[in-house]
Amino acid sequence: MRLALIDALIDSVSWPIMSAAQATGKVKLYQSVVGGILLLNFPISWAALALGAPAYGVFVVAILIAATAFFVRVFIVSRLIGFSLRRFLKSVLVPIFVVSVTAALPVTFLFFFLPNGMLNLICVSAASLLLLSLLSFYVILSPLQRNKIKLFLRAKVRRNHA
Repeated sequence: MRLALIDALIDSVSWPIMSAAQATGKVKLYQSVVGGILLLNFPISWAALALGAPAYGVFVVAILIAATAFFVRVFIVSRLIGFSLRRFLKSVLVPIFVVSVTAALPVTFLFFFLPNGMLNLICVSAASLLLLSLLSFYVILSPLQRNKIKLFLRAKVRRNHA
C-alpha cells in the first residue's frame, strides 16, 4: 500500500506538467517519449518477476518508471513553455519532499511503537492527517495562500455563529 501511495504521489505531481504540455499543442514529442517510458512498465515488471523479484517489486518498478517519466516530462515541458527547471524543483519538489519525509518519520515511529490493532490505525491515521495538513499549510503554501485560507475559515466560523 505504501508503495502504491508513493506511485500515486508521483503521478499527482505530474498532472500539472501534463496539462501544461497539452496546452502548448505541441504534444507529439512529449507523448512519444513519455508514453514510451510508461509502456516499459509491463515488460520490466514481467522481467523482474521472471527473475525472481517479490510481488511488491512490480510497485518498485512502477515507482522508478513514474519518477523517470516525471523528470522527462519536466524537462520536455520546460523546453516547450520556457519555465525554469531550477525554480520548479525549488518551489514544487523540495517542499513536497520536505513535507512527505517530515511527516513520515514520526508517523512511522508511531506505527511501530503502538501495538497492532484499531488503536494503531486510529493514531497513525490521525497523526498523518494532522502532520500532513500542518506541514503542507506552513511549508507548501505561500504566505498569501495561507492568509486567504485563514480569511475563508474565519468567514465560515462567523457565518456559523451568526
